[in-house]
This record gives sequence, C-alpha cells and structure tokens, in this order.
Amino acid sequence: NFLEGALSSSAFRRLRALTIDLVVATDMADHGRIVKGFSNLLDAREPVGESGASAPFVPANSAEASQLLQVAMKTADLGHLSMNLSTHLRWVDRLEREFFEQGDMETALEIPVSFLMDRTKPGPSQTQVGFYDYVVFPLLRILVRAAPEAEHVLRGATSNREHWKELEDAREEEAAKAKEEV
Repeated sequence: NFLEGALSSSAFRRLRALTIDLVVATDMADHGRIVKGFSNLLDAREPVGESGASAPFVPANSAEASQLLQVAMKTADLGHLSMNLSTHLRWVDRLEREFFEQGDMETALEIPVSFLMDRTKPGPSQTQVGFYDYVVFPLLRILVRAAPEAEHVLRGATSNREHWKELEDAREEEAAKAKEEV
C-alpha cells in the first residue's frame, strides 16, 4: 500500500470512500442523475464573472466538491470521445470488440445479452450520434459551465460527432437507394 503511513487512518478512510464514490459514478446507470444533479446545482449558483461570462465553479462544501469530481471522472471515463479522430476511432474499435465479446459470453451462458453487446444488432460504432447527443453533450456542457477552460473538450467531441453523423447520413442514403431499387 503506497499510502501506508502517508495518511492518518481517518484521512485514508475518507480518500478510500471518495475513490469508491468516483469510480461508481462512472456507471452509466447513474449518468442521468449525476448530470441532472450537477446541472441543478449550477443553475442555483450560476457564478457570473465581471465580464458577464461564467466564472469557474468553486464548490462551497464537500458534497459540491464530490459532485464536481464525479463529473470530472465521468468526463475522463469518456475521454476518448474528444481526442483526435484517429485515437478516438481506435478506442471505439476496442470498446466494440469488448462489448461483443461480453455479448458472446452472455449468449453462451444463455442469459439476456446486454444493450449494445449483441453483435447481430447495431453496436457502439453504429450508435455514436445518439450517444453523443443524449449522453456526452449534456455531460460536457455542464463541465464547461463549471470549468469554462474545458471548452476544448467539448469542441473535440463536437468534431468527432460530425464524423459519426456523416457516416450515419451515408448509411441512411444508401439504405434509401436500396429501398428505391426494390
């Protein structure tokens, strides 16, 4: 334990509890609750600087600090979504392979296959536009509201979403043409 002797037992317990809280916050089951809760907090406090622009969010207590850290951890967990396109595409490929392998194991165990993990249905690479629109952008927008200097993260994600939208539009156009030919 690299922290042995470096922290008092009470400080270690607090750090451990915070670490567990932040890791659990990356679970997509709590995504909406975390985003809505932090958005509501920002709505109630909306700091405005002298220029009229949003000032960085400064937590008033440990609960607010925890909410900010949860948003930061969720953003880091989804970080590849705002990286340069080639890096992002490598991560999507890895993610899709991992999801499909899990789905294959679930099929072999004869249990219901989890969402996006059934290789006979559209996987992550075919559902990115919706993921950006309904999951990623709400998260990144509240991050930028709290920390305006994180705007580059939102810009990177926006650029990558445009790539996926172009692919989606091309698939839809191809499907429409095929339907017309029938």
